[in-house]
Amino acid sequence: MTPAFAFANVTIRELSPVPVAMLSHVGHPAGIAASVERFIALRKAAGLRPPESATYNVYRIGPSDAAPERFRMDLCAGTNGRREVLEGLTLGEIPGGRRAVLRVTGPEALLEAAIPWLRRDWFVRSGETLGDFPAYCQRVAMPPQVRATAMVSDLFLPLRPR
Repeated sequence: MTPAFAFANVTIRELSPVPVAMLSHVGHPAGIAASVERFIALRKAAGLRPPESATYNVYRIGPSDAAPERFRMDLCAGTNGRREVLEGLTLGEIPGGRRAVLRVTGPEALLEAAIPWLRRDWFVRSGETLGDFPAYCQRVAMPPQVRATAMVSDLFLPLRPR
């Protein structure tokens, strides 16, 4: 059964750039858990702990976009403006601009279903033009603060300026 997402729940917002420290996962999605564990250890060592440091996932190449071994997702922690070198992490930025935003509450599978829905169903009917950055999400509430079935994520689809 495909989850139902509502067009009325998508808002357009103008966002500021977000400086981040990131670790890229490249390879089969089955290996993401090991990358997440490494990312958590590196961000803790750097003092970038949630909730003071926001958590983002940037979906560079999704599992449905290419062969599984080409899957790429950047695991990111907001740096709150810190620019020093962080061991094992790359400094970068999630650019600012116009975004279509959809809040997703529920398990990871629901977020995974929301990404193609926002790109395909909402976007096609929106009259908007895609921006130059991939879709990404901010993890608003995640384990261990909440149960995995009660996670909250804001999904962002970059749009061109009007």
